[in-house]
Amino acid sequence: MNFVQSIQNRVCACIRSLAVLVAVVASFAPAAFTLCHGNYNRDGGFDGGDIDAFFAAWEAGDPAADVNADGATDGGDIGVFFTAWEGGLCL
Repeated sequence: MNFVQSIQNRVCACIRSLAVLVAVVASFAPAAFTLCHGNYNRDGGFDGGDIDAFFAAWEAGDPAADVNADGATDGGDIGVFFTAWEGGLCL
């Protein structure tokens, strides 16, 4: 095997490894990036725990409580949260 073939083999191995990594990351991406404002504590249910978790974050000014994504943690977030929570919605 000459030098060029050696480099080609290494490049091909890296590309295969990268393809596997991309497939693994893509398999987790939908779950990781789904916004589920109604299930605020992400326990799989829509219940009082979500309300407690949302208001704890909201009162602390936590940017995660900015569920309407307007750049502020304010009263507008409460309406968006309760709409999602009451409907059992992931936005």
